[in-house]
Parts: sequence; C-alpha cells; structure tokens
Amino acid sequence: MKDKLVLALAVLLAIGAVSTLGVMGYHFVKELATDATGNQARAKVVGEAPANCFKGVEMLTKGESRFAVGVNVYGAVIFKNRSAAFGAAKEKCFRAIDEMRCQHPELGSFRKNTVDNYYDMIWQINWDGADRELMLQRQLLSQFMEYYENGNPRKG
Repeated sequence: MKDKLVLALAVLLAIGAVSTLGVMGYHFVKELATDATGNQARAKVVGEAPANCFKGVEMLTKGESRFAVGVNVYGAVIFKNRSAAFGAAKEKCFRAIDEMRCQHPELGSFRKNTVDNYYDMIWQINWDGADRELMLQRQLLSQFMEYYENGNPRKG
C-alpha cells in the first residue's frame, strides 16, 4: 500500500513537472517569436516618410537615392537601404566624421558596428569655428545616425 502511494505521488510530481516545463517553454518560445517579429518590423519600410526628413541639409541629400527613407511599423523614419545609406553618409559626411575622430580618437573608424558610438558622442563634440560645410555635414550625420539606428533590427 505504501509503495503504491509513493508511486502515485511520484507520477503526480512527474506530470506536474512536465506540465510546468511545457507551459514555461511555450511562453519562452512565444516571447522569442514576438521579439524577433518586433525587431524585424523595425527594419521594414511600411510607409512614406515625411517630406522634411532632411530639413536644412537638402543640398547634401538632393538627388541622392541612397538616402531614400520611409517609416517602419512604429512610425520611425528609417532608410530603405541601410547599407547604401551608410556608404552615402560616409562619403558625404567625411569631414564631420574626421572631426569627431580627431576630438575623440577612441571612436575609431566609422563602421556599421560603431555608428551607435558616434551617435552617442556627436553632441559632445566642440563644433565652434566650424565652417558652413562642416556644420551641414554634422547635421546630416546626426540625422543619418538617428534614422540608421531607428531601423536597426538588433535594437529593442
């Protein structure tokens, strides 16, 4: 009798443990799937961007298809082609990037995986005495980095 009671208790505990693991696993997978879908949605253009996205720096972006923007499902402005926009920003904003690197050498090269470091640091740069061209590049670089980060599927 005692052995049957212990066996029944062990079976009930095993069923409870398996049920608990199943429920936890379901919620874990559901959370991962939601996160992956949400993150991918950050990088997908679903609408037209406002016409004034590059206000003040139109002379640097006009006619440049690599800076084409749209909005994602969250309404944030993002680039239609992040890689092409990165290349265009590197070309169009080379003086601003060099100035940032001169003042903060720890930033290193301007690469896709260092954009967020530059984005954090752009407001700490001393732009006093900069000419108009450099200030336009700084403004474009700032806008570029915001839109680039908005569309980063690895951000959450």
